[in-house]
Amino acid sequence: MQRKMFLLGIIAVVSVGLVVSSLFFLFPLFSRQHVSLKDKVETIFVSFENGENMTVYSSTSEGAKLLSACEDFMSNIYGQWMWAVTDKGVARAKNSSLYVVVELKDTYNFTFFVWAYNGARTTTANTILFFLSGSHKNTVLYARVGTEEFPWSGSFGAESRAFQNLVNVVSELS
Repeated sequence: MQRKMFLLGIIAVVSVGLVVSSLFFLFPLFSRQHVSLKDKVETIFVSFENGENMTVYSSTSEGAKLLSACEDFMSNIYGQWMWAVTDKGVARAKNSSLYVVVELKDTYNFTFFVWAYNGARTTTANTILFFLSGSHKNTVLYARVGTEEFPWSGSFGAESRAFQNLVNVVSELS
């Protein structure tokens, strides 16, 4: 009888431990923010590695698809490290890179969940830059252009599915 009670006690402790530890992994699913760019975008600018450029308007089907992929990228951030850079530094990083610039109608706050930190972060921007190739591949930078000496800040990577989806959508434009 004591042996059965001991085993039931062990099973109960292990079960409680599993439930508590699973909450750590389930929390991100419930607290993840979906980033929305709806009605916030002025223009979308795409620059290809070969130097060709394209302006995409959010009112077109291509623009809607591209914005959806950008939102997916921003909603699936896996890491964050601080990076403040000048316009010159961004210009060097853009050289021979595939990137997308989303110019917003105004300055907005964006809150997103960072998987590596298991928490939400907020940033303010009027311009968003996605690097899809080059030395800063899988990076998104947020900027308040025209307001600071170091307007570009933050460096974030999306999980691979969201990143690859954005690359595929941009590839369809060329």
